[in-house]
Parts: sequence; structure tokens; C-alpha cells
Amino acid sequence: STPNSKLNEEQVKEIKRLLAEGRMSKTAIGRLFGVTDVAICYIANGKTWSHVEI
Repeated sequence: STPNSKLNEEQVKEIKRLLAEGRMSKTAIGRLFGVTDVAICYIANGKTWSHVEI
């Protein structure tokens, strides 16, 4: 896992599922999980949590 992260792997899997569905904005997903839209963007483009697959 990623040290000092606000998210765990299960949450990241759920975020990736939500991103794949495409119904929620990155900002809305971030609010849901208590992180910034930038953090969601990093997950979306594989800069962080790239080892987690849905």
C-alpha cells in the first residue's frame, strides 16, 4: 500500500469502478472518499495505485 495514504486498496478499487462507470465527476468521487479531485486524477491516470486492479 501507499504510506501516509488516506485511502486503502478496497477504496481505490471502488474509486476505479466509479471512474470506469463514468457517471460521477472526479470531484464528486473525491468528496465521497474525502480526497481531492487531483488525487482521483492520479488514480485515474495511473500515477498512484497503479498496482490495484478492479
